[in-house]
Amino acid sequence: MDKQTLDLLTQLAPDLMERLMLRAMVLERISALQPVGRRALAQRLHLPEREIRSVCDALKEDGLISVAASGMAITEKACTVLPGARSMTSNRSALNQLEHHLARSLNVTRVYIVPGNADMDPDVLDEVGRAAAEGLSRLLTAGMILTVSGGKTVAAAARAMHGCAPVNVRVLPARGGVGMAVETQAGTLAAEFAHALGGTYALVHLPDSVPQETLRELMKIPEIGEPLRALQQTDVLLYGISRADITARACTLSESEAEAILRKGAAGEAVGCYFDQTGRQIHQSSGIGLTGEQISRVKYVVAVAAGGSKADAIQAVVKHHHHELLVIDEGAARALDRML
Repeated sequence: MDKQTLDLLTQLAPDLMERLMLRAMVLERISALQPVGRRALAQRLHLPEREIRSVCDALKEDGLISVAASGMAITEKACTVLPGARSMTSNRSALNQLEHHLARSLNVTRVYIVPGNADMDPDVLDEVGRAAAEGLSRLLTAGMILTVSGGKTVAAAARAMHGCAPVNVRVLPARGGVGMAVETQAGTLAAEFAHALGGTYALVHLPDSVPQETLRELMKIPEIGEPLRALQQTDVLLYGISRADITARACTLSESEAEAILRKGAAGEAVGCYFDQTGRQIHQSSGIGLTGEQISRVKYVVAVAAGGSKADAIQAVVKHHHHELLVIDEGAARALDRML
């Protein structure tokens, strides 16, 4: 199957293509490694064993693999579909190699790359959001606190989250209002994530520009103080990565403040924190929400970004603290690979 057809089918039925691609990948790997056990296969594919078990059960039911004490192997029936499976996974395999390379180079537990470049095709943004939603759903368990930032890529993940299994989590916004469109503010997206997951949410009823002395007084109000204190107990943090030069001028910073930050070498921004290419935090735009130090203590950090033009920003943010998952598009991944 040619790449153009695969790309078309992915746009028409992304969820279906994801399942088909996973089955094709598992079948191809069983063929190469047979006989192979589920655990060894899961390690090779860098996927949870329960996910591999589900796919292998389906392949066995369809008569494409056999299971014995020595491990799994393909059947004669599978030989007729194996060439097609290899064709489907060839492009994905190349991206897998790039994912593993970037994960090692950036010290990220897992990198997931979506085909395409959002700088040239805006629809790729939705695919990045869908992949982020799937990765996020694997990390969430009941009782956790999920904190989310604002932005278009996180909004795409929120939309895609409606198709994921429900889990009773509490969702908080990572920041107060920052003057962006209401539909992409952190508070709006926190509510959407909570509705999609069947969880609960709390809002931070403050703009980012509240002075610190005023904030200390406002913290005495339970509706304001409790969510801000709860942020420090965040289990999973999802945020978008932005270019510092664009965000600094688009947010509530004055022109002189923005220029000063950029002169210091700011390259990337996440949750109001600005970082240079070495990962050093050089500015925090507000005291409303998580600080860079608090972000470093979060157990699971998930970052999303799309577009080759964001490569510098991605590297700057990722170098500051460890990330469990980085979801980017191919444009950003290729640009990062050239930089590294």
